[in-house]
Amino acid sequence: MAITFVSSVLSSNNTTIAFTLTLPATVANDLLVMEYCHRSTQNGAIIGNISTGWTSFVDRRFSGASTFSGKAYWHRTSSNYLGLTTAVTSLINSSAGICTVYRGVAATGNPLGSATVSSEYNTSGNETQGQISTSTADCMICLTVANSPDLAVSGQSSVATGSMTERAELLNTGGTDTSISHASALFSATGNTGALVWAQTNASSASWAYALTPEPVAAGG
Repeated sequence: MAITFVSSVLSSNNTTIAFTLTLPATVANDLLVMEYCHRSTQNGAIIGNISTGWTSFVDRRFSGASTFSGKAYWHRTSSNYLGLTTAVTSLINSSAGICTVYRGVAATGNPLGSATVSSEYNTSGNETQGQISTSTADCMICLTVANSPDLAVSGQSSVATGSMTERAELLNTGGTDTSISHASALFSATGNTGALVWAQTNASSASWAYALTPEPVAAGG
């Protein structure tokens, strides 16, 4: 089954201590990917209607011209989550949160298991994330870029996929500004993606890349 992007939501409030995501329509075994940039290294607490079942796959502090952190979690849905909420509280400065929904991702096991997640801190003028390497064909390659202060990102691409489609972006001007963007593209082959790149105003930034594994095609399907 091919992986498809379904929808995305942005955090609904512009505060410095918490954010809330009101979730879109889903079906069982959709994959939610929640990611946020926080102008601190404080770990938030996940609350709301959908507060459990989240698996962390990026939790990193980035230090340079500014100190901020990037967090990412995945959650496999059990039903239609339309109108339900997930919130992150106990933050101490600006944060920008997004959630993307994908369908056709592996319904069991680790949905990111086809490639090792890679994250890095990028100095000003270096808008490049190192490649990842997939072991399964037809993965969805994802690139997330986090900034503090808030900066718009565009032109995401990789050597293997060519242009990537931006699925979500949020610039938060609360507190000391933060921003986050998420782009993705299907990779029909296996192996190295080559470098992943984007464009933004020159400033230090953070990025991470990963691959969503497709649900295997049933025998005879």
